[in-house]
Amino acid sequence: MSVKTTVLETGRVPGNRREVKAEITLDSSYAEKGEPIAASEFSLARIIDAIVTVKNGTEAEATPVMGPWYDSENGTIRINNAKTQKEMEKEKDLSKVVLLAWVKGV
Repeated sequence: MSVKTTVLETGRVPGNRREVKAEITLDSSYAEKGEPIAASEFSLARIIDAIVTVKNGTEAEATPVMGPWYDSENGTIRINNAKTQKEMEKEKDLSKVVLLAWVKGV
């Protein structure tokens, strides 16, 4: 299974920028240094910034998620493990995790 992006809303802001609200469903194997996302998944040419929150977490006590963020340098969404307060370990099953993202771009 791969990361699935579903665009919920698209809005225009002044100039040529757009804002997109989307749901991102993670997959069964968290990638080291985050899950890659492309501007094209949001019908954008380039992502300027993104705010990411947890909509639904995982049911597994060993992998509680918190504090997702967009890593603009690497074009990934990174997730923290609430238990360890560190980034989620690679290959963790996060297939039940759904994120909400507000993405700004052109």
